[in-house]
Amino acid sequence: MKAEHGANRWAHFVNIGLGSWLVTQLLIGVPESMLRIDEIACGLLLMLCAGLALSWQLRWARWLYAGLGSVVMALPFLFSTTNGAA
Repeated sequence: MKAEHGANRWAHFVNIGLGSWLVTQLLIGVPESMLRIDEIACGLLLMLCAGLALSWQLRWARWLYAGLGSVVMALPFLFSTTNGAA
C-alpha cells in the first residue's frame, strides 16, 4: 500500500495546484459573489486535504477531496453563472 501511494504522490501535488487555481477566482472577476466565495473556500479546502493526503495513512483526506471535486464541478450550475471562466 505504501508503494502504491508513493507511486501516485504526484496527483496530490496536482490537486494542490488546482486548489490554488480556484483561489485565484478573485483575478478572473466572477460577478456572482457567492460563487466566488464558495470556489475560494473549496480551493483552500482542496489544498488542505491534498496536503494531508500526502501521508499514506490519511485515506479519508483523499475521499474528502474527491467529494470536493464534485462540489466544485456543481457550483457553476447551482449559481447559474454566465461566466465561462468560472
